[in-house]
Amino acid sequence: MRLVIFSGLGPLVGLIPFHLWTWATTNIGYPLWPWDVWLMVFGAYVVGFIPAWFTGAADWLLSSRVDGWRRVLATACAGYLITGLISLLSALPHNPKLSQVLAFGLAGVLPAAVCAWVSGRLDAWLRVMPDGK
Repeated sequence: MRLVIFSGLGPLVGLIPFHLWTWATTNIGYPLWPWDVWLMVFGAYVVGFIPAWFTGAADWLLSSRVDGWRRVLATACAGYLITGLISLLSALPHNPKLSQVLAFGLAGVLPAAVCAWVSGRLDAWLRVMPDGK
């Protein structure tokens, strides 16, 4: 279930810090048209599905070892590292700057933390549900 939560919700949540960072660091003042939103959502899934899936796998491994806010924090750190590593690997042919790769890794922190919290709440809710109902 964690992989579904991370793969489905992670790119949508990652869309927010990525575009806030993009709008804050560029001088492009482009308006948002309705078709732009659909294009941004599609792009979020194209770019963010693989880091979200691997972060979900890291959360799944951490869920048996750490619980509560420590797991959310550890998953957020894993999201940062995984997103930064994938951005570095995808940008290697273009000789990326380390500051750009580290900044892009920040787009993985918020989705990792939110999805880890949601999956933890869902896991706790499923534990208290009686079987068969």
